[in-house]
Parts: sequence; C-alpha cells; structure tokens
Amino acid sequence: SIVGLEDRIDDKVKTYSYGMKQRLALAQALLHSPRVLILDEPTNGLDVNGIIELRKTLKLLSSKHNIAIFISSHILSEMEQLCDTVAIFDHGNILELRTLNFNNDDQKHFQISVDYPNYSGKILSMIFGVNVELAGNTIIVPYIPEFIQQYVDELRHRGITVFGVNVITTNLEDIYLNILKERNSSI
Repeated sequence: SIVGLEDRIDDKVKTYSYGMKQRLALAQALLHSPRVLILDEPTNGLDVNGIIELRKTLKLLSSKHNIAIFISSHILSEMEQLCDTVAIFDHGNILELRTLNFNNDDQKHFQISVDYPNYSGKILSMIFGVNVELAGNTIIVPYIPEFIQQYVDELRHRGITVFGVNVITTNLEDIYLNILKERNSSI
C-alpha cells in the first residue's frame, strides 16, 4: 500500500507499466524494513505522474517511517525537490556536502537591471562594499532587503536608469556550477 500497488496485487508483473515496475522494486527494497535506502536514478523513465508519486512516497518514507534515503542522480532540479542534503561528487570525490534551504536569504540575490552595468557594479561595490556580479544588462548583489532602496537611490543619484529589481534564488544547478568553477580556478 505504501507504493500504491495494493489494487494490482493479483495481476501478473508482466502486465505492469514501467512506473508500476519501479514501484514494485521499491516495495521489494522495503520488505525488510530498512533504515537506509539507496536509490540510483529512481525517476529515470517515469512519466510526470510517476515522478510526482515517487517523490511523495520517498518523502513519506523519510518522514513517517524514518528511513534515510540516499539518491544518486544527475537531475539536479529533481534533487532540489527531494533532498534536504546533497553531496556533489566529481570523479568519485566529494567536492561539497551541503544542506539545502532555498528559503534561506543566503540563497537569494537582487538582480538589478540598469543601463550601465559595469559602472553600476563599481559604484555599489565601492560604496556598500558588496560583491557584485555582472550578467548582461543586470548586476547581481547580495540579498539585503534593507539596502535595496539605498542601492537604487544611489544609482539614480549618479544618473543611472534602473529598469527593474528582481529577487532571484540560487538553485542547485547554480551551486553545482559555482563549486566546479571555484575548483577549476584553484587548480
């Protein structure tokens, strides 16, 4: 019943869809009530509904049945939705072990669209001492809500047109790329 196959218990496995076979494999892994479950690409080959159901099942197993679940996957967006902690590997070595909390302000930034991004970035860096990234016609600065009005006022005071301000959240793909970038720059 945990994997949702109770209505199909009398059916032959050869009549099961791929997603049902995946759920059956998960049920088999649960037969001995493990404390740890290791899954390799568990969403591979599943349709959208299958992925959603598997996600719900894994979260239930973790929270209500107190099972630690280790998942190996290359689908980072899926891992964001499933995992609370990730380990980033490269050639068998752990590059980073990180707890995910995308509601945390450390994972957010302000993206400010301006007409002179290089000049704008230098101004904010010099006056406020913040790290500034350039991305096209935008500058990206740390998420400090009490400073955003000061950032915009300072830029406008210096004749820079501010077209908009957005809050962007760092995702797992961004984290992964930054880790690889830092690693490659230190080699």
